[in-house]
Amino acid sequence: MDVHYTGPVIRPPYEAGSVMLEVTVGCTHDSCTFCTYYKGHPFRPAPLEQVRADLAEIARFRPGTDHIWAAGGDPFSMGTRRLLELAELVHEYLPGATISTYARVDSMRNKSVEDLRALRDAGYTGIMIGIESGDDEVLAHVRKGYTAADVVEQCG
Repeated sequence: MDVHYTGPVIRPPYEAGSVMLEVTVGCTHDSCTFCTYYKGHPFRPAPLEQVRADLAEIARFRPGTDHIWAAGGDPFSMGTRRLLELAELVHEYLPGATISTYARVDSMRNKSVEDLRALRDAGYTGIMIGIESGDDEVLAHVRKGYTAADVVEQCG
């Protein structure tokens, strides 16, 4: 299978059986002291033509795929319209497939409850939020870019 990946590609261990699809490159924050995954790869959405070509390749070689890991440092930072468009593309090639992805706490700010419902209805079933700690001193030390209060406000 010949699909596009830029830089290191990571996913949570529980996603080991899912098929990875690059939907973004890099991380929107790229300043955490403990993470070097996206260094040298500025954040950008993957071109839709690339996503379409990769989905065609996945459908050809793994036609029964029922779950996609939408890869990238913070795909959930993209607008709801773009995420819904990606879900439509996934379902065009892999009907019924569900989608999971990474999110930062602060990327939740651009999603309303209605947005979250629409994304769930479109097949987004898992959002891995990088909280790392609820302690402000630790969050500042690792340069997460938000506070414990932000975590409670956005994810509480």
